[in-house]
This record gives sequence, C-alpha cells and structure tokens, in this order.
Amino acid sequence: MLLAASLALTACGFLETPAETRVGEVTGNVVPDLVLSASQDTASVSASFGAPRVRGQVLILGASALRAQGLDALSGVRLEALGDDLARAFTPSGETDEAFAARLRASGVRAQPNYLYRALAASVPNDPGYPGNAGISFGATRVTQDYLTRINAKSGWDAAFDAGNPSLTSPIVAVLDTGVDASHPDLAGRLLAGRDFCATTLETNGDPGTASCSGEDADTSETTGDSSGHGTFAIGMIGAATNNGVGIAGLTWSGRTLLPVKVFNTSSVGEDFADTVSLTKGVAFAVSRGARIINMSVGFGGGNYDPALAQTLQSAYDANVVLVAASGNVAIEGVLYPASDPRVISVGSTVVNNQGAEVRSPNSAVPLADQRPVDLYAPGGDIQLQNQLLGLNLGGGYTRRAGTSFAAPQVSGAAALLLQKNPAFTPEQVRRVLTTSGRDIAGGAKLLDVGAAMRATAPSTAPYTVTVTARQGASVVQTFRKQTYDAVSRVPYSLTLPYGTYTLSASLSGNGLNLTGSRVFEVNAEEEFGTDITVR
Repeated sequence: MLLAASLALTACGFLETPAETRVGEVTGNVVPDLVLSASQDTASVSASFGAPRVRGQVLILGASALRAQGLDALSGVRLEALGDDLARAFTPSGETDEAFAARLRASGVRAQPNYLYRALAASVPNDPGYPGNAGISFGATRVTQDYLTRINAKSGWDAAFDAGNPSLTSPIVAVLDTGVDASHPDLAGRLLAGRDFCATTLETNGDPGTASCSGEDADTSETTGDSSGHGTFAIGMIGAATNNGVGIAGLTWSGRTLLPVKVFNTSSVGEDFADTVSLTKGVAFAVSRGARIINMSVGFGGGNYDPALAQTLQSAYDANVVLVAASGNVAIEGVLYPASDPRVISVGSTVVNNQGAEVRSPNSAVPLADQRPVDLYAPGGDIQLQNQLLGLNLGGGYTRRAGTSFAAPQVSGAAALLLQKNPAFTPEQVRRVLTTSGRDIAGGAKLLDVGAAMRATAPSTAPYTVTVTARQGASVVQTFRKQTYDAVSRVPYSLTLPYGTYTLSASLSGNGLNLTGSRVFEVNAEEEFGTDITVR
C-alpha cells in the first residue's frame, strides 16, 4: 500500500529589523496526512487476506477489460460473472487465496478478497445486564452495567470484530484474587485450571495480626462461608460469558482464557489477606501457564515497596506479560504496591458527579509527592448504592460493588482485547496505547476508552524524526528538527530566516518510514502565506 503524507508549513509573525538584517519568523506545523493515494491503481495495493473474508475465492475488478496476460493467468480457473465489471474467481486446488491473488496481480489483474461484512448491531450482547437490555432485578430496581457504556466497550468490540475475531476470544488473563465460584453459570466454559497459593491460614496464638498463607493446592474455589466473592466479581468483569442471554457481559466474550489464581485466605476475624509468598508464587504460576495479562486487585501500604514481589514482577514483565493493579481506595494513603511499581499499569476509579461528568472517585488513591501519576482510570463507583457496579456474586447470583479493585479488571479486559488484535505488542506498548487513547477527565487524568484503544495505531518502538531545512542554493541556512513517537499527529516547527527565497525540504523518517519532499518559499514583508509540502 502506497502512503502519502503532507507537511503544512505556515508563515506568519514577521519581525521588523534593519533592512540589511530583516528576517521573517516562519512558524507552523508539520502535518503528516498518511492516506492511501486516491490515484493509486488497486492492482498494486496489498489486499488484506487477514481480514474476515469468504475462503476459496477472490474477486476480479475490471473483468471486461482484461488484457492477454491477465486472461492467460485465469486460464482454467472457474469464473462467475457478477455484473458491474466484477467477477468471482475460485481459487485453484493446491493454491492459497493470497498466493492466487498475488499471481493474478502480477499479471495485471486487479484482485481482492471477498470480504465478509457484519451488521453493525452484532456487537450488542443479549445479556440482561448490558445497558439497554432488561437489567437485573435488585428488589424493585433493575440495574445494568452502565460502566460498559462509559468506557466505550461496544466500539472496542466492533473493532475486534472488524479485525477478524468473531468470538472475541482473548489471550489468557490471570486474576490473582480470592478465588472464584467456578460453578457460576456466567463463567461456564471460561475458566482454566488455576491454583491456590493460600490454601490455609497460619496465626500465632489465634492472633489475626500474625496471619500468613500456608499450603498450596488446585482448589481455587471461593466458598460462601469463608470468602468474600471479591475474586468472582473481578473475574466476571473481565470474562463473564457474553451474548449467552444470561446475567452480565464480560469484556472478553468467550473462550477458556481466564486463569483464577487464589492468593488470599481469610483470617480468624473474617478479613481477606494475601502475603508476599502467595503473590510471588501466584505471579510465577501465571507466567508459567502462558498468561499475557495479570490482574492484581490487591495492595499494601502507600509508598511502600516489596523487593521480593518486585523481582517476580520484573521476571513477568521480561516475559512479555502485561501487569495491571488497583491503585487503592483511600486518597491520602498514596498509591499502594504493586500498582506503584513502574512495570505495572496502575488503575484508579471514577464516578459520575451530579453534573453528569466522569471524575476521579473520592475513594481512589492520590499519588504521594514522590510517586508517579496513576496511569489510567475506569469506573469504580463509591459507597453510594446508585454508584456501585454490577457483577457476579457467589452462588450463581449477581451483586453490586465499588472500588479500584473493580476498575482494574476493566483495564485488564481492554488489554486482553488489544493483545488479541495485536499479539506482538509489548507491555509498554499496551500501556502507551491504553493511556494515550484514554479520554481526558478533570485533573489531567485519563479515562479508559476501549474503542479508541482498539482503533489506535501501534506505537512505535523508536521515535520518528521530523526535519524542515531551509536552503539557498547549496547552502543550508537553518534546520528545524524534532522527534515524535507519533507518525500521524502534527508537530509544531519554527524557522527564523532572513528575507529571501528558499527551498524548504521536509522529511519524516524512522521505523521503516522515509517520506520526503520540497517546495520553494519566499520570505518577505508582503508574503504571509503558508505552503504545504507533500512528502512521499
């Protein structure tokens, strides 16, 4: 596919100086406009055979005007005239569709896939809890998953369908939490065999303050008598079976891709706890089982640091695993660990205020002075019942909860969709796409936008260099140079040049892209018009 880009260079703001040194300040933007050239013959454009398409055939454009070479390439091929100068060619046995199309194009035949289209409403789940459906009853009130609308989930699903993932099956997501109600009907067919790294509780002389984890087994279940349902709720947000006409919709629709890792147990006073040992073992287990995302709705001590866990997180990060953690629910405590770890995507929570605006929840951690900002926010609600989120409950039911613990799974689910579409993304690329595509909310924070993330271009691993050079003859008078990680956004530039006529050369290069072009431009008191330079 040929790309064309234009650089808009606007001149303005001339400075009055003595005649012998009069200069003009040339300012404006370098504006890449990466588009497919309208004049480009479709015969030389690479067709996307990775997109949804009808197998075993290609379409021929301009069928009535085929030349001898093209007719020879189609000799013996089964053809079907479709009208409008279009024909269907059935791929010969022993040849792939893509190879067949490439052979035809080499002979001057304009060939493309027979793409599969879908009704745009196809990504609206039929689960009662999805916004716009009947809702789930809580007494006289019917509740839906309004947070899915707030994070633009449907647009993200649309993008996943467009990328050729009709079942929205994601990579493996590990959830380090209190376990799971594996019998919940909304998790049917979704759970992998996990592990319990906090099978029993050790306390000294019955003191709950000394509670620690002990034992390990394969039973990751949450029981109604001993555990809170925290893990079941978190797992359901990521992967409740979707479009099954039952309960709620998970961000990842289907597939056995959820790995429950139990790292919590309950102390003698009924409080859930995990420890460094259970967490480090849990992270290592998740990596060993092929998880691409690890969700950790856990935390301790704002401003504190756990070297042992940090070492394990580093190993996971080096293994190309995306790490996501809840930032904490008390503003003045700071961001809890592991969310404060630089390898982890930290997630805060938002609520909708009385004016209908999305704002940071008063129950979401605020970074301490020496901590980095929270990476991303997602709906988490607060203690007010009307602001709580809808999700799975123990015993096959549904309930409402609030907290950053349930904002983090939304980000993990979005990361899973993103990696399904872009499996080669690194953890840092996932972080960058999710954060840069987020919607701005008060205080400079970013709200998760699943749709924008799924439609974002892949972030480069190295910067692009934008250069604008002013020349007179063979002499370089001045050069503007700047680096950017974005090949599609405008880059401001400035040149201060003596009056005269110049050749302005512009380029955008890096990551395999090398676009250049030039235009003559005159700097004088009368000329105050910009000029575009198209680079190819």
